[in-house]
Amino acid sequence: MKACSINTDADFQRRYRKYWAMRFPSKEFVADYFAFFEKHKTDQGLSPESVCQALREHPSVEFSFATKMAHMVNTDLPLYDEMVRQFFSSRGLRAGAMTRGWPCT
Repeated sequence: MKACSINTDADFQRRYRKYWAMRFPSKEFVADYFAFFEKHKTDQGLSPESVCQALREHPSVEFSFATKMAHMVNTDLPLYDEMVRQFFSSRGLRAGAMTRGWPCT
């Protein structure tokens, strides 16, 4: 990841989007997402919140996309996606409450 230019490497973007199931974002969102990712791909301080704030101009920024980018940069950070939400929901817990107030929610 550090060796390629994330914002221009179409193969990386295709594989990344397929792996993380990024199926429906607009072309504008994808371009901004990968441009931001390229700028911050070595920033160990990157957080899902900073990703959300950077992409807030887009009408729908999925919190899961923000956690996935942050996790790719720093694998100590957790992921939050539909599978995690279902895990908590199946146990009667409200995982969505932990993200309330973030720019993506």
